[in-house]
Amino acid sequence: QPTAWEDAAGVHMLMRSTRGSVYRTDSTDLGRNWSMAYATALPNNNSGIDLVRTTGGMLALVYNPVAGNWGLVRRSPWPCRPTVAERGRTASISRRRRASSPIRRS
Repeated sequence: QPTAWEDAAGVHMLMRSTRGSVYRTDSTDLGRNWSMAYATALPNNNSGIDLVRTTGGMLALVYNPVAGNWGLVRRSPWPCRPTVAERGRTASISRRRRASSPIRRS
């Protein structure tokens, strides 16, 4: 289940994985060739992900911030975390009335 976006640098794709994090690949030729997929700093346990561009131009990603086997992790049944990125910065925002994670470079 990939999710993709395009910007001035090319086409980028995020993919869920069984390796504990969201993976990313990039293309500079409109998707004909892709870089080797690489792990991002976003944890993921092979749960679905989705990305949209807001009307303000920011990217919003929803993912499950759990790196382990989702069937064995004792957490809230809905730990999904919306993430918003703008100008190379990423903010992970918890829906559990706590402060969001710090903004970090993506």
